[in-house]
Amino acid sequence: MTGERRSCCAPPADVPVATKAPAPGTGGGLAAHRHSTRGQIRLPGGDFAMGDAFGEGYTADGETPVHTVRLKPFHIDETAVTNTQFATFVKATGHVTDAERHGSSAVFHLVVAAPSADVLGTAAGTPWWINVRGAHWRRPEGARSDVTDRQNHPVVHISWNDAAAYARWGGKRLCRCR
Repeated sequence: MTGERRSCCAPPADVPVATKAPAPGTGGGLAAHRHSTRGQIRLPGGDFAMGDAFGEGYTADGETPVHTVRLKPFHIDETAVTNTQFATFVKATGHVTDAERHGSSAVFHLVVAAPSADVLGTAAGTPWWINVRGAHWRRPEGARSDVTDRQNHPVVHISWNDAAAYARWGGKRLCRCR
């Protein structure tokens, strides 16, 4: 990461975000939201070793040899975002996730719940992930699945773009840590 290092997840000082209603499907907020640390814990920051110590990583995924990373103190949500929380965001904003827009997403091979016609093949370089037509946050394993009985489970099939839109809507933010 070059340039100024900012805290990864902590909101900047009282700056309103999403001051007007977005076009449907764009993922912005409906009204001004103040940055909030509600439901978050503060981590002190510090140095840690990040990377692949055994040469087993995937360089294409950004996995690199072990290197020291320094983080400033930051806030992070105490729990993962649930299907219920994400559904509230979608209802309020009309957000359409990247997986919904692309029409497919990767599903772990042991849990695919879709007609064979919806199985589009393996995800490149990862044969244990299957590209499944119609898999997205509401249908995590494919067309024959849904989240009805998993409202308090973590939402899945969410891209960085989807997560950033959700964070903005909630008065928070993600970092582009590299």
